[in-house]
Amino acid sequence: MAAPLWITATPIAPRGELHLGHLAGPCVAADVLARFLRAEGTNVLFTTGIADHAGSVKVRALDTGRTPADVADGHAVAIEADPMRARVVFDRIARPQHPCHSSWVQNVVGRHRRAVGGVLCATRTTRGATGRRR
Repeated sequence: MAAPLWITATPIAPRGELHLGHLAGPCVAADVLARFLRAEGTNVLFTTGIADHAGSVKVRALDTGRTPADVADGHAVAIEADPMRARVVFDRIARPQHPCHSSWVQNVVGRHRRAVGGVLCATRTTRGATGRRR
């Protein structure tokens, strides 16, 4: 089986509750693309992450007298559940501090490199998609 097309939504910083901008920005657009490609028969891996390491998490921790890990853990459950309530379903929601995270990323990137000779890094711009192989 060919390596899937990997679509990833911008990781969400777990500094508080999600708001409409979190979903409408990175999550819904990527979900629409993933659904369209799957309907066309493309094998898709749709992921996001929780940005435990974001500076805003550290600021929230200082403001509330908690550790950054406590802040991240306190909001991660809701962050994982809220997109599902909006019917945005990820194949995986990654957390960098999880013991398996590093090996999982290396495995996915390795499969892509072997399957297509590289990883295409693309982003949306006002003029359309751009990308380059690494």
